[in-house]
Amino acid sequence: MSTQTSNTRTIKTIFTPKKVFALLALCVLVAASLVWRSSSAQSIVQSYTSDKTLQKGMVVMIDPKNGSKVIPATQEDSKQAYGVVVDPSDSPVTLSDGSGNAGQVYVAAEGRYEVLVSDENGSVATGDYLTLSSTPGIAMKATAKQPIAVAKALESFTGSQNIVATSGNTHIGRIIGTVSVKQNPLAATTRSSIPEIIQRTTQSVTKKSVNPLRIYASLLVFMFSIVISGSMLYAGIKTGITAIGRNPLSKKDIRRSLIEVILSSVIVFIIGLFAVYLLLRI
Repeated sequence: MSTQTSNTRTIKTIFTPKKVFALLALCVLVAASLVWRSSSAQSIVQSYTSDKTLQKGMVVMIDPKNGSKVIPATQEDSKQAYGVVVDPSDSPVTLSDGSGNAGQVYVAAEGRYEVLVSDENGSVATGDYLTLSSTPGIAMKATAKQPIAVAKALESFTGSQNIVATSGNTHIGRIIGTVSVKQNPLAATTRSSIPEIIQRTTQSVTKKSVNPLRIYASLLVFMFSIVISGSMLYAGIKTGITAIGRNPLSKKDIRRSLIEVILSSVIVFIIGLFAVYLLLRI
């Protein structure tokens, strides 16, 4: 009876609950950090002055002639884009010189804010990256041809709703977007060394283009979860078979322990898949 108990304990102690939870935590660590970043507070809003009338949601750049002023960002100088004009009440922290000068505007470089967009490059869908249009200060849907993205749309704009201005056949509206001036992920994807089959798979899952860094991170998490779950399964089965060979009378208890190990490995693998999904979707 003591041998039977010892064999059962051998399997159960390979992966104690603490060890299993530690492995699960490692699988979701990267995904959790991304979720935390997406739920963090708005960025600090900085005050500037401008000689021009700037509307809320306009994409602006620092005036090359005066660092305390901003001007509407242009398509030609998209790399110089800084942020969007916002209402000071939209952010919990606003930096101002307190002068109250005429022409004072508030600009946010990062965060969730309203952005002026046009349908110049087609309708904007939720999840699309935004770049500068031919109209200074106004964003539009980005493609792989534009090197810079100024924001990511969190709402859609078809040109038939929430219109604030019209110029010929082009309509301008205001939508919520995640403001962050950076290299256009769509343009980066076209130059990446990621196999096409992997790019297609990620796009079929997320319904959008995915930054290569996220794809590599997802592959790393996926392989990590396979190694962990596979190691758990292999070690559990090997130890169980050995234990049964040594003490055939303990088959029932050993099988029960094997089932627990198998379930734990499956849970680790599922958690890993969920972490991959979060990495690709967020």
